[in-house]
Amino acid sequence: KWHPHSTDQWFWTYSGDKLVPVLTHSAYLPHAELPSLRASALQLPLDDVRYALVILLPNNARGLKQMLYSLQWHSLRDILRSLKQTPVYSVVPSFTIVKHINLTPALYKLGIRHIFDAYLANLSELSPEPNLYVRTVEQVITIS
Repeated sequence: KWHPHSTDQWFWTYSGDKLVPVLTHSAYLPHAELPSLRASALQLPLDDVRYALVILLPNNARGLKQMLYSLQWHSLRDILRSLKQTPVYSVVPSFTIVKHINLTPALYKLGIRHIFDAYLANLSELSPEPNLYVRTVEQVITIS
């Protein structure tokens, strides 16, 4: 279980040190030291057990660029295989990521096209409204 920390903590960013709210977590978690990436990996549980967040942390404060460059020779599958249950006390800055994804191009590639055409769409099984068609399909993902 994540616990909001009672005080903010300092974290280093490229724009300088910042005081930010943090969440703490004590548990046995999948963790690995990755010498070839000069980083460590930690897998954090999310509310839905089907998903987890994998954090890659460079070994030094200015090592992000090198780690990202080295990632081209490492697969996520290999990183996940190297994780071992380890007692961990983690302090993670509180954050929210919101991503909007337009699914329309992917649906086109799958051959789903008629519903996007005002003249070809037939959605009469869904609604008595004539001339009903789909303009776009979007997915919004939020991670907090």
